[in-house]
Amino acid sequence: MGIPEYQNLPLGAEARGSIAKTKTYRIRHGNGHYGSIQGQKYQDTMIYYTTPNPRTVDQQANRTKFTDAMAGAMALTEEQRIPYKTQAKKEGRVTWFNIFIREYMLS
Repeated sequence: MGIPEYQNLPLGAEARGSIAKTKTYRIRHGNGHYGSIQGQKYQDTMIYYTTPNPRTVDQQANRTKFTDAMAGAMALTEEQRIPYKTQAKKEGRVTWFNIFIREYMLS
């Protein structure tokens, strides 16, 4: 892992973040997939970008539904959460909250 540079100036080892909205630096740890070595640190340099923010009617409706789902999940009592917690245990690696949101969004 070399020291990254910005406009020929060294940034230091393990630089993170974006500079002047031109480049983004990050550190990632190899997980043994896609040619990486498990546990090894990798310095990535990427062109800075922002994702588009669609404001279509469908997207706005979906965001509203998601907001309602979040509010609904937070309003549940502990007794109402039990079936979602049971389902989460069956599925593993997922929380009751995610189960509720998924079911709400699919309804």
